[in-house]
Amino acid sequence: MKCEEFRKTILDGKAEETDLLKHISVCEECKKWLQEEIKTAPEGVSQEKWASLKNESLAKGNDNKIIEPKTEEIPPDGKKSFMDYYLSGLKYGIVLGLAIIIGFSLVQTNNDKKEEKIKKEKKEANSITASNSVELTK
Repeated sequence: MKCEEFRKTILDGKAEETDLLKHISVCEECKKWLQEEIKTAPEGVSQEKWASLKNESLAKGNDNKIIEPKTEEIPPDGKKSFMDYYLSGLKYGIVLGLAIIIGFSLVQTNNDKKEEKIKKEKKEANSITASNSVELTK
């Protein structure tokens, strides 16, 4: 983004924040220009109102610091090391392992419930046959 385009989009308010942050992180001239622009109130806003808005913004933690856009750290030769690939794979391996363990525990819980149901039914069947045999002996 060129400085003229940056300044126009700031004044229009029709740009992506990440594009603006990228430009201002490398252009000291535009950073200074923006700081000067912020000092004066826009048209239609009183200087007192503008000061209170800036103070509100500062109170909320937005202290007008320029945030550097996050970029992935790539070694100077542009290649990732073995350790980068290993750690990335390890992440996915751990997630897969946890998913398998959770799956097995759910299956086991389901089987335990079925076994309890079968035992209960056998117990009821035994009690019914026992009561029938008592009635036959009488």
